[in-house]
Amino acid sequence: MNIPKSKKSPCAKGGLGIGPGDFIRHPANSGAALVIVLAITVLLLGLIVAFITRAGADRTSSATSAAANDSRGLADIAVNFGSRSRGVEAEVKIAISH
Repeated sequence: MNIPKSKKSPCAKGGLGIGPGDFIRHPANSGAALVIVLAITVLLLGLIVAFITRAGADRTSSATSAAANDSRGLADIAVNFGSRSRGVEAEVKIAISH
């Protein structure tokens, strides 16, 4: 049975240049690129997660430190106000007694 040239399959020799053995995987390098790309992706994701975690911890730490500084400043103001008022009371007592 002769098939005219116009009805031949494009995969036949001479059509697209693709033969039956062109899609066979070679076991030596079949998944190496995939493994490398996946390893790099996992490393990058790990670095991103570590960075975000560290940034969140630093933000919490700095907020805690700022709150401690604010309360320490308020305590210093209260102590200075109290000692100043005691000093004024002592001066008034001295002035009245003389």
